[in-house]
Amino acid sequence: MVPEMSNLSVVAEDHEEQTIPSFIAGRLTAGGIDLEECETIGDNEFKLLMAFVVIATFVFGCIVNGWFV
Repeated sequence: MVPEMSNLSVVAEDHEEQTIPSFIAGRLTAGGIDLEECETIGDNEFKLLMAFVVIATFVFGCIVNGWFV
């Protein structure tokens, strides 16, 4: 009895090649953010946030350089 021959050929898929930025953007936005629930940040809140960032950066630099020992 002769075994049946199976088709083992490889066929390339016909699809567009994705670039890395579009792949990453697709993965990051796939979960999605419901923008209807997001509130805009005001000018005062933005200034306060930036002040916290500046202070935190300064403190981190002082700790790393050993100035708070």
